[in-house]
Amino acid sequence: MKRLIAEHHGPVPVVLYYEKTQKTLGLSGEYNVKPSPALFSRIEELLGEQSVKVK
Repeated sequence: MKRLIAEHHGPVPVVLYYEKTQKTLGLSGEYNVKPSPALFSRIEELLGEQSVKVK
């Protein structure tokens, strides 16, 4: 995941949400991404369908 985020560096902050504990973790600006269909597709390959949300 870290490498994938680095490959798509951009202006949008990343926040992780852990369903089991219902906790969120905002990553530092070093891990901001440039949203794209390619990025979302790769994340869903790793974490499952509908694992990406953009607000």
